[in-house]
Amino acid sequence: MSSMELSEGGLIGNNLLTEHVHPNIEGQFVLADAFYTSIVSSGVIDAAPDPTTSRDKDFYRDNWAYTDMDSLIGVYKIKHLKSDWPFSPLGNEITFRDTFQASGLLDSLAFSILTNPEASIQSLHFRLAGHFEENEEFELSLNEYEALICINPYHSDYYNRAANCLLKLNDLYAAEDYLRESVQHGENLFAYSLLGEIETIKHNYKGAMNLYNDALELDVENKSDDAKPRALLSDIRRKLSDVNTRSRHPWQKKSFLNCRKSHLNIQTCQAWRKPLTCKELNIPVQDRDRSVFSFSSQINIELMSF
Repeated sequence: MSSMELSEGGLIGNNLLTEHVHPNIEGQFVLADAFYTSIVSSGVIDAAPDPTTSRDKDFYRDNWAYTDMDSLIGVYKIKHLKSDWPFSPLGNEITFRDTFQASGLLDSLAFSILTNPEASIQSLHFRLAGHFEENEEFELSLNEYEALICINPYHSDYYNRAANCLLKLNDLYAAEDYLRESVQHGENLFAYSLLGEIETIKHNYKGAMNLYNDALELDVENKSDDAKPRALLSDIRRKLSDVNTRSRHPWQKKSFLNCRKSHLNIQTCQAWRKPLTCKELNIPVQDRDRSVFSFSSQINIELMSF
């Protein structure tokens, strides 16, 4: 459906535009649909997309790295633009920036994009994510980290922090996906350590030992004088010893070959998730005290960049 057909009287207005020229969110999706339809009509790509990998626009509207922070930043920028000429009388000295009053942290952070030259969308998402995490609002914190992943998909720390939130939300498999993506963009102790724990939970002791050894091979201890990575390395050595001991008792092993659930590509940034319980993960009763619930108490968030 064209933009004119979606507009009353065939005139495009606030329904599809943010001001006089730029499309709003709905307008962007209308444009995307128009481009896609035209490309398909030209024969450049197949008209029948693969149903296992393609999603319709409603899916992407509901599952993308766009948070309230992004929305408010856009709103405030447009309000400031419209408070000056040509949207207001020429010579008007009072603008939106002069009259705004924040009503909370989110408002204050979003508004700072207009007043603080050092503020960036990345820094604001990061600060808000930290605030949500401190208040144990892990789903909201996860949304901010996923937004950061889409802004800069090559930064391991964002994947680690998103994985940490997922583990606290008891979503083991999505967390594993993020951690494996993290090491693709930069090998780090934090990701290897948690991946090793996940493989231990699945009783894949050989895989866990390989991951712990990969972490030790990074030789971070001799490259840094910081006590934090040294503490994490000490913990990894302890876990490696523990897994080595467990691997000698094959009777403890359970089959996890068929327990993985398929997840959407994390490049969609905010995949659909359903937290998994210990029972769904087939974690033995004697091991449930070492399940994903224990991750939150073992990991220091300051170690995620190592």
